[in-house]
Amino acid sequence: TYARTGPWVIVSVRDHGSGVAPEKLNQLTTPFFRGDAARTAATGAGLGLAIVEKALARMGGSLELDNAGEGGLVAHIRLKRAP
Repeated sequence: TYARTGPWVIVSVRDHGSGVAPEKLNQLTTPFFRGDAARTAATGAGLGLAIVEKALARMGGSLELDNAGEGGLVAHIRLKRAP
């Protein structure tokens, strides 16, 4: 989904997985951090969300991660609107 809020556009993307333990949400953008389920997977280095957060910051935006109420994770991408 997306929303326009003042000078911002917020794009929200949700998955329907099991979500993330609340105490680990702030670690998801740490380079090389992999959650418990991801550690058993053969792919991924734990860099994806760290790269996204840095790229958004360079553009004046931000990334916020939350658990969805019904399960899954929601990524809120916030960027300045074009003039």
